[in-house]
Amino acid sequence: MLQEIEIGKLVPNDYNPPNRATRNIESLSSSLKGDGQISTITVRPFDGKFEIVDGTRRFESAKKAGLKKMLCNVMELSRDEAEIYNYIANKETEIETPMDEAWRFFRMLDLEEQSLYTTMDPEGGPADVKLIPTKKNREVQILADRLGIAPTKIDDRLPLMALPEKFVKLLDGRDMTITSAQELARLRLLEDKAWAQKEMAAAWNKCGDRPADLKFSIDATLKDYRDMKEMANKNLEKFEEKAIERFSNLRMAFGNVKDLLTGFRDGLPDELRENFKDAFATWEETNLPDDYKEVGDDWDWPKTLFQEADKISAKLHQDNTYREHVSKLQGNQNDMEINRGYVAEHEHCRYCQTEITVDRMDVIIKGIIEDINGLKAKDGARVEALRINQRLSDALRDEWNYYSAARKSLDKAIEAKKEAMRIAAEKTKGDGS
Repeated sequence: MLQEIEIGKLVPNDYNPPNRATRNIESLSSSLKGDGQISTITVRPFDGKFEIVDGTRRFESAKKAGLKKMLCNVMELSRDEAEIYNYIANKETEIETPMDEAWRFFRMLDLEEQSLYTTMDPEGGPADVKLIPTKKNREVQILADRLGIAPTKIDDRLPLMALPEKFVKLLDGRDMTITSAQELARLRLLEDKAWAQKEMAAAWNKCGDRPADLKFSIDATLKDYRDMKEMANKNLEKFEEKAIERFSNLRMAFGNVKDLLTGFRDGLPDELRENFKDAFATWEETNLPDDYKEVGDDWDWPKTLFQEADKISAKLHQDNTYREHVSKLQGNQNDMEINRGYVAEHEHCRYCQTEITVDRMDVIIKGIIEDINGLKAKDGARVEALRINQRLSDALRDEWNYYSAARKSLDKAIEAKKEAMRIAAEKTKGDGS
């Protein structure tokens, strides 16, 4: 349906390639001023206004020329239909560039930038020139059918999205052929964006716009990369096995530590165990993850528990309360036995002169002896706890040393994995510089 619509009610779409709307609008604006609008633009109703489906450059030129209204072909289109219509209407125009097509396909397939940098296909071999992972192949075919183009065109254009801005400008300005651009884009297979773009610049500086030379240079770079990657992967497998083995040893040592601490806790008298209940709760709550990859930087729990055990030993060793009471009661017992002899002869206490019988003195002395024996039993429990804790500390030291060795080996294995990746990257960077 044709309709004249006020400029203020028209809004640009967001599926035109970047900067496309402002390309070469000066001449188009002059034409509109002199001749007026010759061809209609296509719009669709959108949020109370009209979104421009095709004709954004003419719209921008009309605004620049001072037009108040534009003749529009109003169509009822969904967003997807509008985007397809926009591509089909522009794909044969001179202003449409290979980068425009790459941008459109990338957007329509809802890809993420990191998907440009991929090194392995699903079978684990070297990736080929094509960008799209297998899971996207069907989506590529569907999109190609909707656009009326061959799927290979999408595959050929998408890698161009990996080109740095410098090469985009060269390609748009016709200073680089599409073949050279596609050759350079193969270097995205180096996986890391900065690394890949650095190699692209190096290859361009060395070969220029000579596709055959670029292909030879890039083939050599990618071969070196694949060789180094294969070697690194073999090393990684070895380091992975070692890391898993060491982590298993570490978990075993950690479990032994906890078992020893639990045994110590269960062997303490109730009143002593109460003094250390917070420490025991900490021990029970401490665990290691099942997978070494989940381990963070906080690896000092066993060392902390070991230190806690030493503190318990120190407290038990310094606790002389029972012995001091026993010593005092033994002194009282000695005094009472002397006093008993005095009472047997004089029938009163030698200290306070109060009348008292020998039988009563025997009862007092017996009570003191019972108190002494009770305190000796408690002190014996303290001494036994100290002995158990000392044995625990010795065993814990052995376990801690074992644990520390396992942890160091694990750290070395993890660092070795990182180093293998770094060597592969630096090797390829160095060869391409």
